[in-house]
Amino acid sequence: MDDSELHVYFAGLGWGTKVVRVSTGSLDEHADFHAALWDAMESVLEDRPTAVVLRCLKGWTGPSALGDQTLLGTQALHKTPLTDPRTDPEHLSLLADWLASYQPSQLFDEEGRGQGPLAEAVMQVRWCSLPPAPSTRQGVSAGPNEDRGVSFTSAVSQVVREHAARGDVLLVSPDELDSNRLGELAGERWVHELLAEEVLLERLAGWTASGRRGLLVSYESFAPLLASGLVGHIKQRRLDGARGLPSLNLLLTSYGWNNVYTHGDPSLATALLGLAAPGVRVLTPADPARTAVALDEALDSVDRVNLVIAGKHSRTAHPMETLAEEQSRGLAVWPHLSDEDEPDLVIVAAGDIPAAVATQATERVRERHGCRVRVVNLHDLTVLGPPHVWPRGLGDREVEDYLGTNAAVLVLTLGHPAAVWGLLAGRLRRPTDVIGWQEPGGPMPQRDLARTMGMDVAGVERAAGRLLACREVVR
Repeated sequence: MDDSELHVYFAGLGWGTKVVRVSTGSLDEHADFHAALWDAMESVLEDRPTAVVLRCLKGWTGPSALGDQTLLGTQALHKTPLTDPRTDPEHLSLLADWLASYQPSQLFDEEGRGQGPLAEAVMQVRWCSLPPAPSTRQGVSAGPNEDRGVSFTSAVSQVVREHAARGDVLLVSPDELDSNRLGELAGERWVHELLAEEVLLERLAGWTASGRRGLLVSYESFAPLLASGLVGHIKQRRLDGARGLPSLNLLLTSYGWNNVYTHGDPSLATALLGLAAPGVRVLTPADPARTAVALDEALDSVDRVNLVIAGKHSRTAHPMETLAEEQSRGLAVWPHLSDEDEPDLVIVAAGDIPAAVATQATERVRERHGCRVRVVNLHDLTVLGPPHVWPRGLGDREVEDYLGTNAAVLVLTLGHPAAVWGLLAGRLRRPTDVIGWQEPGGPMPQRDLARTMGMDVAGVERAAGRLLACREVVR
Protein backbone atom coordinates (compact mmCIF):
# COMPACT_ATOMS: atom_id res chain seq x y z
CA MET A 1 0.00 0.00 0.00
CA ASP A 2 1.12 3.56 -0.63
CA ASP A 3 0.51 6.26 1.99
CA SER A 4 -2.89 7.28 0.64
CA GLU A 5 -4.09 3.66 0.67
CA LEU A 6 -2.89 3.27 4.26
CA HIS A 7 -4.87 6.36 5.31
CA VAL A 8 -8.01 5.02 3.62
CA TYR A 9 -7.55 1.55 5.14
CA PHE A 10 -7.24 2.79 8.72
CA ALA A 11 -10.02 5.33 8.19
CA GLY A 12 -12.27 2.39 7.31
CA LEU A 13 -11.43 0.92 10.72
CA GLY A 14 -12.25 4.23 12.41
CA TRP A 15 -8.62 5.21 13.00
CA GLY A 16 -6.53 8.22 12.06
CA THR A 17 -3.07 7.60 10.61
CA LYS A 18 0.39 9.10 10.95
CA VAL A 19 3.09 7.82 8.56
CA VAL A 20 6.76 8.27 9.45
CA ARG A 21 9.62 7.41 7.10
CA VAL A 22 13.04 6.33 8.37
CA SER A 23 16.03 5.66 6.12
CA THR A 24 19.21 6.38 8.11
CA GLY A 25 18.13 6.71 11.73
CA SER A 26 19.29 10.31 11.91
CA LEU A 27 18.47 12.57 14.85
CA ASP A 28 15.94 14.42 12.68
CA GLU A 29 14.17 11.14 11.89
CA HIS A 30 14.15 10.20 15.57
CA ALA A 31 12.61 13.59 16.34
CA ASP A 32 9.94 13.10 13.67
CA PHE A 33 9.00 9.70 15.06
CA HIS A 34 8.96 11.05 18.62
CA ALA A 35 6.64 13.86 17.59
CA ALA A 36 4.32 11.42 15.78
CA LEU A 37 4.07 9.26 18.91
CA TRP A 38 3.17 12.23 21.09
CA ASP A 39 0.58 13.48 18.59
CA ALA A 40 -0.96 10.00 18.38
CA MET A 41 -1.18 9.66 22.17
CA GLU A 42 -2.84 13.05 22.46
CA SER A 43 -5.34 12.03 19.77
CA VAL A 44 -6.13 8.81 21.64
CA LEU A 45 -6.76 10.77 24.85
CA GLU A 46 -9.24 12.86 22.85
CA ASP A 47 -11.07 9.66 21.77
CA ARG A 48 -9.55 9.66 18.27
CA PRO A 49 -7.80 6.27 17.85
CA THR A 50 -4.63 6.70 15.84
CA ALA A 51 -2.22 4.29 14.15
CA VAL A 52 1.45 5.20 13.69
CA VAL A 53 2.95 3.54 10.61
CA LEU A 54 6.73 3.32 10.46
CA ARG A 55 8.10 2.94 6.93
CA CYS A 56 11.69 1.76 6.70
CA LEU A 57 13.85 -0.43 4.48
CA LYS A 58 13.43 -4.17 5.09
CA GLY A 59 16.45 -5.43 6.98
CA TRP A 60 17.48 -1.87 7.90
CA THR A 61 20.94 -1.86 9.59
CA GLY A 62 21.66 -5.39 8.32
CA PRO A 63 24.28 -6.43 5.73
CA SER A 64 23.52 -4.97 2.30
CA ALA A 65 24.85 -7.92 0.26
CA LEU A 66 26.39 -11.36 0.56
CA GLY A 67 28.65 -12.14 -2.37
CA ASP A 68 26.61 -11.46 -5.50
CA GLN A 69 23.28 -11.62 -3.64
CA THR A 70 21.56 -8.37 -2.66
CA LEU A 71 20.14 -8.56 0.86
CA LEU A 72 18.97 -5.13 2.00
CA GLY A 73 15.39 -4.42 1.03
CA THR A 74 14.67 -8.02 -0.03
CA GLN A 75 12.90 -11.01 1.49
CA ALA A 76 16.32 -12.55 2.18
CA LEU A 77 16.47 -10.40 5.32
CA HIS A 78 13.18 -11.76 6.60
CA LYS A 79 15.26 -14.52 8.20
CA THR A 80 18.88 -14.80 9.37
CA PRO A 81 20.94 -14.02 6.23
CA LEU A 82 24.30 -15.16 7.60
CA THR A 83 23.81 -18.88 7.99
CA ASP A 84 27.38 -20.10 8.55
CA PRO A 85 29.61 -17.61 10.40
CA ARG A 86 31.32 -20.46 12.27
CA THR A 87 33.13 -21.73 9.16
CA ASP A 88 32.66 -19.04 6.46
CA PRO A 89 35.05 -16.06 6.89
CA GLU A 90 32.86 -13.72 4.81
CA HIS A 91 29.81 -14.53 6.96
CA LEU A 92 31.84 -13.98 10.13
CA SER A 93 33.21 -10.63 8.93
CA LEU A 94 29.77 -9.36 7.94
CA LEU A 95 28.35 -10.48 11.28
CA ALA A 96 31.12 -8.69 13.20
CA ASP A 97 30.54 -5.46 11.25
CA TRP A 98 26.76 -5.78 11.74
CA LEU A 99 27.00 -6.22 15.51
CA ALA A 100 29.64 -3.51 15.87
CA SER A 101 27.36 -1.04 14.07
CA TYR A 102 25.16 -0.99 17.18
CA GLN A 103 28.14 0.38 19.18
CA PRO A 104 27.72 -2.07 22.08
CA SER A 105 30.59 -0.53 24.07
CA GLN A 106 28.47 2.60 24.51
CA LEU A 107 25.48 0.57 25.69
CA PHE A 108 26.98 -2.14 27.94
CA ASP A 109 29.81 -2.47 30.39
CA GLU A 110 32.30 -5.35 30.39
CA GLU A 111 29.86 -7.52 32.38
CA GLY A 112 27.13 -7.05 29.80
CA ARG A 113 25.04 -4.74 31.97
CA GLY A 114 23.40 -1.65 30.56
CA GLN A 115 25.11 1.67 31.21
CA GLY A 116 24.40 5.34 30.70
CA PRO A 117 21.06 6.29 29.11
CA LEU A 118 20.24 2.62 28.41
CA ALA A 119 20.52 1.72 32.10
CA GLU A 120 18.33 4.70 33.02
CA ALA A 121 15.70 3.70 30.46
CA VAL A 122 15.65 0.07 31.63
CA MET A 123 15.13 1.20 35.21
CA GLN A 124 12.07 3.16 34.13
CA VAL A 125 10.52 0.41 32.00
CA ARG A 126 8.99 -2.27 34.18
CA TRP A 127 6.04 -4.64 33.94
CA CYS A 128 2.90 -3.08 35.35
CA SER A 129 4.47 0.38 35.58
CA LEU A 130 1.04 1.99 35.23
CA PRO A 131 -0.76 2.27 38.57
CA PRO A 132 -3.95 0.16 38.67
CA ALA A 133 -7.27 1.91 39.02
CA PRO A 134 -8.49 2.27 42.62
CA SER A 135 -10.49 -0.77 43.72
CA THR A 136 -13.40 -0.61 46.11
CA ARG A 137 -13.37 -4.39 46.55
CA GLN A 138 -9.64 -5.01 47.01
CA GLY A 139 -9.74 -8.08 44.76
CA VAL A 140 -12.23 -10.00 46.90
CA SER A 141 -15.04 -11.73 45.04
CA ALA A 142 -18.56 -10.71 45.94
CA GLY A 143 -19.46 -14.39 46.27
CA PRO A 144 -22.61 -16.26 45.18
CA ASN A 145 -25.57 -14.11 44.22
CA GLU A 146 -28.78 -15.86 43.25
CA ASP A 147 -30.21 -12.66 41.76
CA ARG A 148 -27.75 -12.85 38.87
CA GLY A 149 -28.99 -16.13 37.45
CA VAL A 150 -32.12 -15.38 35.44
CA SER A 151 -30.50 -15.83 32.02
CA PHE A 152 -27.08 -15.85 30.39
CA THR A 153 -27.62 -12.25 29.25
CA SER A 154 -28.60 -10.89 32.64
CA ALA A 155 -25.97 -12.91 34.52
CA VAL A 156 -23.01 -11.85 32.37
CA SER A 157 -24.16 -8.26 31.87
CA GLN A 158 -24.68 -7.62 35.56
CA VAL A 159 -21.31 -9.04 36.63
CA VAL A 160 -19.39 -7.17 33.94
CA ARG A 161 -21.14 -3.89 34.74
CA GLU A 162 -20.37 -4.32 38.44
CA HIS A 163 -16.69 -4.75 37.67
CA ALA A 164 -16.62 -1.98 35.05
CA ALA A 165 -17.85 0.46 37.69
CA ARG A 166 -14.37 0.24 39.21
CA GLY A 167 -12.95 1.93 36.11
CA ASP A 168 -10.27 -0.53 35.05
CA VAL A 169 -12.17 -3.06 32.92
CA LEU A 170 -11.95 -3.63 29.16
CA LEU A 171 -14.35 -5.96 27.31
CA VAL A 172 -13.47 -6.91 23.73
CA SER A 173 -15.32 -9.07 21.23
CA PRO A 174 -14.98 -9.94 17.52
CA ASP A 175 -18.04 -8.00 16.40
CA GLU A 176 -20.53 -10.52 17.78
CA LEU A 177 -21.87 -9.17 21.05
CA ASP A 178 -25.38 -9.05 19.61
CA SER A 179 -25.31 -12.66 18.44
CA ASN A 180 -23.86 -13.66 21.82
CA ARG A 181 -26.87 -12.01 23.48
CA LEU A 182 -24.77 -9.30 25.08
CA GLY A 183 -25.77 -6.49 22.73
CA GLU A 184 -26.85 -4.25 25.60
CA LEU A 185 -23.17 -3.82 26.50
CA ALA A 186 -22.14 -2.71 23.02
CA GLY A 187 -22.51 1.02 23.62
CA GLU A 188 -20.35 1.21 26.73
CA ARG A 189 -17.07 3.15 26.58
CA TRP A 190 -15.17 0.17 28.00
CA VAL A 191 -16.44 -2.20 25.25
CA HIS A 192 -14.69 -2.56 21.88
CA GLU A 193 -15.59 -4.80 18.95
CA LEU A 194 -13.26 -5.70 16.08
CA LEU A 195 -13.47 -8.69 13.76
CA ALA A 196 -9.87 -9.80 14.40
CA GLU A 197 -9.50 -12.20 17.31
CA GLU A 198 -5.70 -12.09 17.36
CA VAL A 199 -5.69 -8.28 17.56
CA LEU A 200 -8.18 -8.36 20.42
CA LEU A 201 -6.14 -10.90 22.34
CA GLU A 202 -2.95 -8.83 22.09
CA ARG A 203 -4.85 -5.72 23.09
CA LEU A 204 -6.24 -7.48 26.13
CA ALA A 205 -2.80 -8.90 26.98
CA GLY A 206 -1.32 -5.40 26.93
CA TRP A 207 -4.20 -4.12 29.06
CA THR A 208 -3.63 -6.75 31.75
CA ALA A 209 0.14 -6.18 31.60
CA SER A 210 -0.55 -2.63 32.80
CA GLY A 211 -2.34 -3.97 35.89
CA ARG A 212 -5.91 -3.66 34.64
CA ARG A 213 -8.62 -6.28 34.16
CA GLY A 214 -10.44 -7.48 31.06
CA LEU A 215 -12.53 -10.05 29.24
CA LEU A 216 -12.64 -11.37 25.66
CA VAL A 217 -16.01 -12.76 24.53
CA SER A 218 -16.13 -14.99 21.45
CA TYR A 219 -17.73 -17.97 19.78
CA GLU A 220 -16.15 -21.25 20.86
CA SER A 221 -15.52 -22.18 17.24
CA PHE A 222 -13.46 -19.06 16.51
CA ALA A 223 -11.41 -19.24 19.70
CA PRO A 224 -8.83 -21.77 18.37
CA LEU A 225 -7.43 -18.83 16.36
CA LEU A 226 -6.12 -17.58 19.70
CA ALA A 227 -4.20 -20.71 20.65
CA SER A 228 -0.74 -19.60 19.51
CA GLY A 229 -1.07 -16.17 21.10
CA LEU A 230 -2.30 -17.64 24.37
CA VAL A 231 0.61 -20.08 24.54
CA GLY A 232 3.02 -17.16 24.18
CA HIS A 233 1.07 -15.19 26.78
CA ILE A 234 1.23 -18.07 29.26
CA LYS A 235 5.00 -18.25 28.74
CA GLN A 236 5.29 -14.54 29.50
CA ARG A 237 3.25 -14.91 32.68
CA ARG A 238 5.79 -17.39 34.00
CA LEU A 239 8.50 -14.69 34.03
CA ASP A 240 9.28 -13.02 37.34
CA GLY A 241 8.30 -9.57 36.15
CA ALA A 242 4.78 -10.67 35.26
CA ARG A 243 3.80 -12.04 38.68
CA GLY A 244 0.78 -10.54 40.39
CA LEU A 245 -0.89 -9.21 37.23
CA PRO A 246 -4.66 -9.53 36.69
CA SER A 247 -5.67 -12.70 34.87
CA LEU A 248 -6.45 -12.83 31.17
CA ASN A 249 -10.07 -13.95 30.86
CA LEU A 250 -12.02 -15.46 27.96
CA LEU A 251 -15.73 -16.21 27.80
CA LEU A 252 -16.56 -18.75 25.09
CA THR A 253 -20.18 -19.18 24.15
CA SER A 254 -22.27 -20.20 21.14
CA TYR A 255 -20.70 -23.64 20.93
CA GLY A 256 -21.13 -26.63 18.66
CA TRP A 257 -23.87 -28.40 20.62
CA ASN A 258 -26.21 -25.57 19.56
CA ASN A 259 -24.68 -24.51 16.21
CA VAL A 260 -23.95 -28.14 15.20
CA TYR A 261 -21.77 -28.84 12.15
CA THR A 262 -20.32 -25.47 11.11
CA HIS A 263 -19.55 -24.10 14.58
CA GLY A 264 -18.34 -27.13 16.52
CA ASP A 265 -14.74 -26.81 17.65
CA PRO A 266 -13.78 -26.95 21.36
CA SER A 267 -10.09 -27.18 20.45
CA LEU A 268 -8.91 -24.20 22.48
CA ALA A 269 -9.82 -25.80 25.80
CA THR A 270 -8.14 -29.04 24.69
CA ALA A 271 -4.97 -27.18 23.68
CA LEU A 272 -4.71 -25.19 26.90
CA LEU A 273 -5.29 -28.24 29.09
CA GLY A 274 -2.60 -30.06 27.11
CA LEU A 275 -0.05 -27.45 28.21
CA ALA A 276 -0.34 -28.60 31.84
CA ALA A 277 0.31 -24.98 32.84
CA PRO A 278 -0.69 -24.39 36.49
CA GLY A 279 -2.08 -20.93 35.68
CA VAL A 280 -4.79 -22.27 33.34
CA ARG A 281 -8.36 -22.71 34.54
CA VAL A 282 -11.14 -24.13 32.34
CA LEU A 283 -14.44 -23.25 34.01
CA THR A 284 -17.66 -24.99 32.98
CA PRO A 285 -20.57 -23.42 34.89
CA ALA A 286 -23.82 -25.40 34.90
CA ASP A 287 -26.25 -22.48 34.72
CA PRO A 288 -26.31 -18.67 34.44
CA ALA A 289 -25.96 -18.14 38.21
CA ARG A 290 -22.79 -20.21 38.17
CA THR A 291 -21.57 -18.36 35.08
CA ALA A 292 -21.90 -15.13 37.05
CA VAL A 293 -19.88 -16.60 39.92
CA ALA A 294 -17.19 -17.89 37.55
CA LEU A 295 -16.81 -14.51 35.82
CA ASP A 296 -16.89 -12.61 39.09
CA GLU A 297 -14.04 -14.67 40.51
CA ALA A 298 -12.08 -14.70 37.24
CA LEU A 299 -12.13 -10.92 36.86
CA ASP A 300 -10.69 -10.48 40.34
CA SER A 301 -8.06 -13.23 40.03
CA VAL A 302 -4.36 -12.81 39.25
CA ASP A 303 -1.66 -14.85 37.50
CA ARG A 304 -4.08 -16.99 35.49
CA VAL A 305 -5.64 -17.57 32.11
CA ASN A 306 -9.31 -18.27 32.78
CA LEU A 307 -11.40 -19.94 30.09
CA VAL A 308 -15.12 -19.76 30.95
CA ILE A 309 -17.32 -21.93 28.71
CA ALA A 310 -20.98 -21.02 29.04
CA GLY A 311 -23.79 -21.26 26.49
CA LYS A 312 -25.78 -18.16 25.57
CA HIS A 313 -28.93 -20.31 25.35
CA SER A 314 -28.78 -21.52 28.95
CA ARG A 315 -31.72 -20.62 31.20
CA THR A 316 -31.74 -23.73 33.40
CA ALA A 317 -31.43 -23.07 37.13
CA HIS A 318 -30.02 -25.77 39.41
CA PRO A 319 -30.18 -25.72 43.23
CA MET A 320 -27.73 -23.27 44.76
CA GLU A 321 -26.88 -25.04 48.02
CA THR A 322 -23.52 -26.36 46.71
CA LEU A 323 -22.47 -23.24 44.84
CA ALA A 324 -19.99 -22.05 47.46
CA GLU A 325 -18.21 -25.44 47.42
CA GLU A 326 -18.14 -25.49 43.62
CA GLN A 327 -16.55 -22.06 43.65
CA SER A 328 -13.98 -22.81 46.34
CA ARG A 329 -13.08 -26.42 45.47
CA GLY A 330 -14.05 -26.61 41.80
CA LEU A 331 -16.71 -29.34 42.18
CA ALA A 332 -19.46 -30.59 44.48
CA VAL A 333 -21.82 -33.52 44.93
CA TRP A 334 -25.38 -32.56 44.03
CA PRO A 335 -27.42 -34.10 46.86
CA HIS A 336 -30.80 -33.52 45.17
CA LEU A 337 -29.81 -36.04 42.46
CA SER A 338 -27.64 -38.40 44.51
CA ASP A 339 -28.19 -41.45 46.73
CA GLU A 340 -26.78 -41.08 50.24
CA ASP A 341 -24.96 -44.43 50.35
CA GLU A 342 -21.74 -45.40 48.61
CA PRO A 343 -22.47 -45.09 44.86
CA ASP A 344 -22.26 -47.78 42.20
CA LEU A 345 -22.05 -45.11 39.49
CA VAL A 346 -20.88 -41.49 39.59
CA ILE A 347 -21.99 -39.13 36.83
CA VAL A 348 -19.69 -36.11 36.54
CA ALA A 349 -21.20 -33.17 34.62
CA ALA A 350 -18.92 -30.43 33.24
CA GLY A 351 -21.01 -27.64 31.69
CA ASP A 352 -24.60 -26.54 31.26
CA ILE A 353 -25.69 -29.12 28.67
CA PRO A 354 -24.05 -32.04 30.55
CA ALA A 355 -25.67 -30.85 33.80
CA ALA A 356 -29.10 -30.70 32.15
CA VAL A 357 -28.67 -34.18 30.61
CA ALA A 358 -27.44 -35.64 33.92
CA THR A 359 -30.47 -34.17 35.68
CA GLN A 360 -32.82 -35.78 33.16
CA ALA A 361 -31.06 -39.14 33.05
CA THR A 362 -30.23 -39.90 36.68
CA GLU A 363 -33.56 -41.31 37.79
CA ARG A 364 -33.88 -43.32 34.58
CA VAL A 365 -30.44 -44.87 35.15
CA ARG A 366 -31.30 -45.62 38.76
CA GLU A 367 -34.56 -47.36 37.82
CA ARG A 368 -33.28 -49.24 34.78
CA HIS A 369 -30.09 -50.58 36.34
CA GLY A 370 -31.14 -50.80 40.00
CA CYS A 371 -28.01 -48.96 41.15
CA ARG A 372 -27.02 -46.20 43.52
CA VAL A 373 -26.09 -43.03 41.62
CA ARG A 374 -24.15 -39.94 42.63
CA VAL A 375 -24.05 -36.78 40.51
CA VAL A 376 -21.04 -34.46 40.79
CA ASN A 377 -21.06 -31.03 39.19
CA LEU A 378 -17.62 -30.09 37.87
CA HIS A 379 -17.13 -26.33 37.89
CA ASP A 380 -13.42 -26.42 36.95
CA LEU A 381 -12.12 -29.11 34.60
CA THR A 382 -8.57 -28.88 35.97
CA VAL A 383 -9.82 -30.49 39.21
CA LEU A 384 -9.61 -33.83 37.38
CA GLY A 385 -5.85 -33.45 36.89
CA PRO A 386 -3.09 -34.58 39.26
CA PRO A 387 -2.39 -32.13 42.12
CA HIS A 388 1.35 -31.99 41.42
CA VAL A 389 0.49 -30.31 38.09
CA TRP A 390 -2.82 -28.55 38.68
CA PRO A 391 -3.27 -26.41 41.83
CA ARG A 392 -6.89 -27.57 42.16
CA GLY A 393 -6.23 -31.22 41.28
CA LEU A 394 -7.93 -33.82 43.47
CA GLY A 395 -5.71 -35.82 45.80
CA ASP A 396 -6.27 -39.57 46.23
CA ARG A 397 -8.37 -39.07 49.35
CA GLU A 398 -10.52 -36.44 47.67
CA VAL A 399 -11.06 -38.72 44.67
CA GLU A 400 -12.68 -41.23 47.01
CA ASP A 401 -14.64 -38.52 48.83
CA TYR A 402 -16.20 -37.17 45.63
CA LEU A 403 -16.18 -40.19 43.30
CA GLY A 404 -16.61 -43.03 45.79
CA THR A 405 -14.16 -45.77 46.62
CA ASN A 406 -14.79 -48.09 43.66
CA ALA A 407 -17.77 -46.65 41.75
CA ALA A 408 -17.77 -46.58 37.97
CA VAL A 409 -17.37 -43.04 36.62
CA LEU A 410 -19.11 -41.44 33.64
CA VAL A 411 -17.94 -37.95 32.68
CA LEU A 412 -20.15 -35.71 30.52
CA THR A 413 -18.21 -32.81 29.01
CA LEU A 414 -18.86 -30.03 26.50
CA GLY A 415 -15.40 -30.48 24.98
CA HIS A 416 -13.30 -33.27 23.56
CA PRO A 417 -13.18 -36.53 25.56
CA ALA A 418 -9.43 -36.52 24.92
CA ALA A 419 -9.05 -33.47 27.16
CA VAL A 420 -10.67 -35.32 30.06
CA TRP A 421 -8.67 -38.50 29.44
CA GLY A 422 -5.50 -36.40 29.42
CA LEU A 423 -6.35 -34.94 32.83
CA LEU A 424 -7.27 -38.30 34.34
CA ALA A 425 -4.17 -39.99 32.87
CA GLY A 426 -5.07 -43.40 34.28
CA ARG A 427 -5.60 -42.12 37.83
CA LEU A 428 -9.03 -43.78 38.16
CA ARG A 429 -8.40 -47.49 38.43
CA ARG A 430 -12.02 -48.39 37.83
CA PRO A 431 -14.43 -48.51 34.85
CA THR A 432 -14.55 -45.02 33.37
CA ASP A 433 -16.03 -43.46 30.25
CA VAL A 434 -16.31 -39.96 28.80
CA ILE A 435 -19.09 -38.56 26.62
CA GLY A 436 -18.18 -35.34 24.80
CA TRP A 437 -17.78 -33.59 21.47
CA GLN A 438 -16.83 -35.67 18.46
CA GLU A 439 -16.53 -34.25 14.98
CA PRO A 440 -19.80 -35.26 13.24
CA GLY A 441 -19.74 -36.83 9.82
CA GLY A 442 -21.97 -34.14 8.36
CA PRO A 443 -24.71 -31.62 9.13
CA MET A 444 -27.54 -32.83 11.34
CA PRO A 445 -30.16 -31.36 13.68
CA GLN A 446 -29.28 -30.73 17.33
CA ARG A 447 -31.30 -33.67 18.59
CA ASP A 448 -29.60 -36.07 16.16
CA LEU A 449 -26.19 -34.63 17.07
CA ALA A 450 -26.78 -35.24 20.78
CA ARG A 451 -28.02 -38.77 20.07
CA THR A 452 -25.05 -39.55 17.82
CA MET A 453 -22.57 -38.44 20.47
CA GLY A 454 -24.47 -40.04 23.35
CA MET A 455 -25.21 -36.71 25.04
CA ASP A 456 -28.85 -37.53 25.73
CA VAL A 457 -30.80 -39.60 28.24
CA ALA A 458 -30.63 -42.77 26.15
CA GLY A 459 -26.87 -42.34 25.59
CA VAL A 460 -26.24 -41.89 29.31
CA GLU A 461 -28.33 -44.99 30.07
CA ARG A 462 -26.33 -47.09 27.59
CA ALA A 463 -22.98 -45.83 28.86
CA ALA A 464 -24.07 -46.47 32.46
CA GLY A 465 -25.05 -50.03 31.59
CA ARG A 466 -21.66 -50.74 30.01
CA LEU A 467 -19.78 -49.27 32.96
CA LEU A 468 -21.83 -51.14 35.55
CA ALA A 469 -21.29 -54.42 33.70
CA CYS A 470 -17.54 -53.79 33.60
CA ARG A 471 -17.58 -52.91 37.27
CA GLU A 472 -19.08 -56.28 38.15
CA VAL A 473 -16.38 -58.05 36.15
CA VAL A 474 -13.65 -56.00 37.87
CA ARG A 475 -15.10 -56.73 41.29
